[in-house]
Amino acid sequence: MKVAPDGISAGALKVGDLLVSAGGTPVATEADLDRVVFDRSSGPMTVAGRRSKAPFTAEVALRVKSREQRQREARARMLEMTIRQLESQLADLKRQLAALTDAP
Repeated sequence: MKVAPDGISAGALKVGDLLVSAGGTPVATEADLDRVVFDRSSGPMTVAGRRSKAPFTAEVALRVKSREQRQREARARMLEMTIRQLESQLADLKRQLAALTDAP
């Protein structure tokens, strides 16, 4: 998950934080977090996690967004995750191909 300097998590979360719950709901993936935020959409929300191996909690102020905007943002995050996975698979395939073409 990205921590944007001007985003809703600015000042509350830091790069490297590992979130374990949001709004009292356990989160293990970005999709879990998206669902919690999507259901809430505005107002304060407490997040809990680990920062440098120590537990922490922080208050995040959610902004009101239209349902369509939230859906677009969630879809964009899912596409970004898919692209990262495909890039990793492509790199692996390139390594396999190189090993085959370099073999005697």
